[in-house]
Amino acid sequence: MMKDKLFNFLPHILVASILSMSLLGCAKYDQSFKTTPVNELTIDAGATIFTAVQFDPFKIPVSIRATQPDKAKYRYIWKAIADDSVYVLSHEQNLDIKMELPPKRYNLQFTAIDEDNGLEHSKLFTLVVTGVFSEGWLVSHNIGTNGRLTFVRMDNKMFENPAEEVNNMKFPGKAMAAFSAEIPSYSEYASIHYFTESGVYRFDPVGFLLTGTTNNVFTNQTVFSNPAYGANLTRTDQYYVNNGDVHAGMGSFTPDQISMPFSEGFGGDYYLFPVVINSAQLGTFFYDNKYKRFLNLPYLDRQLVPAVGSSKDLFNMADVGKTMIAADKGRGSSSTAVFYFIMEDNSGRYIYGLNADKPSLFQKIDPTKCPEINQATAFATSGVLQQMYYAVDNKIYLYNIVANSAELLYSFPNATKIRDIKMKRSTSKTLAVATWANSAGQFHTFDINDLGTFVGNSPSKTLNGFGEIVHISIK
Repeated sequence: MMKDKLFNFLPHILVASILSMSLLGCAKYDQSFKTTPVNELTIDAGATIFTAVQFDPFKIPVSIRATQPDKAKYRYIWKAIADDSVYVLSHEQNLDIKMELPPKRYNLQFTAIDEDNGLEHSKLFTLVVTGVFSEGWLVSHNIGTNGRLTFVRMDNKMFENPAEEVNNMKFPGKAMAAFSAEIPSYSEYASIHYFTESGVYRFDPVGFLLTGTTNNVFTNQTVFSNPAYGANLTRTDQYYVNNGDVHAGMGSFTPDQISMPFSEGFGGDYYLFPVVINSAQLGTFFYDNKYKRFLNLPYLDRQLVPAVGSSKDLFNMADVGKTMIAADKGRGSSSTAVFYFIMEDNSGRYIYGLNADKPSLFQKIDPTKCPEINQATAFATSGVLQQMYYAVDNKIYLYNIVANSAELLYSFPNATKIRDIKMKRSTSKTLAVATWANSAGQFHTFDINDLGTFVGNSPSKTLNGFGEIVHISIK
């Protein structure tokens, strides 16, 4: 009987339990959830790519905008990150340091850290650190009988005598010229060759440390006269034209061979104009002023041969019949280039062009439209436009090759004589000019606009303190 009553009561118990659970599920608990907005930061340094010179002061001012100003305090950290290293540069908001990083490309990270909650806000920049002696001009000049090699950096900072100061030694002889090897893939292994009447000196391009003298650079003692440096387009050979002959590098452009000496002169029945014509990928041209013809040096070969010519071309490379007095590179790439040449004979001056291994231009320069062209002594070609700059006494002209006419761009005072001009080939926006007046040399740079004419009515920069400048080249 008791058992039956229990079973009769169970459904009531079950209903009551379900009802209680339902009521509990609907119960409301008083809870307060507080949310705090994140203080977002906008970091601005005015640029994303920065260039610094090793050992020079370096600053990056940073502006920070917060969504909740005055709500937090921050600490800061600047890091330079390379492939294998991390350098902590500063703990200040604005970077203001002496740049002591090795020359290299870095990721530059700025981080602001919220001291209350530890949240980090970072921004990444690119930092390129160049050496003290980065891109610039090598200026060879003479003060009396003493030669000097001066370096003018592209920011116009002048180092009067870096080789002697770094090495604490003299390099005797009157200066003739200086050249920097053109080695994009192994620029850190390149060399500066400084020629004097007493010999040649080889320097490391990063710090001007002496790495060799004449006996290290050439296989035998050589008399130097009108040297000219160049490399073929494939960067497998480098050459010097010297005293009418050609010398070839004995090694390749790999780090373990770049400092091997140059060969003896090839020897041959020719007298080469001082230029290495690297216009074609599988061969390098030279010009023989003795027999008035182009010569070819095939890829990795060591014997000059007459260039293949045809009477059907604009001119016959094997029989030009004129004396070369100037040469310079125009437009170029890694596989081909255009070269321009000033030639002359008894009837006047001509301009010739070579595109890769094919004649591309031949015209007589019109002296009635090109003032004083027959007296010009220095030439420099644009790498962008079909234009050539030429200098006569104290004047600089711009020659429009297509129009076969020239215009006067600038005149120095009458007593000033122009000694050399060179184009900054990477941009064709800067022309360097060396002058001599009143027993003093000056180095000038002119800015060039998109039309090829000068910006403003005067040099953008003039530097003093030179002797008689005999040669300018770019590093």
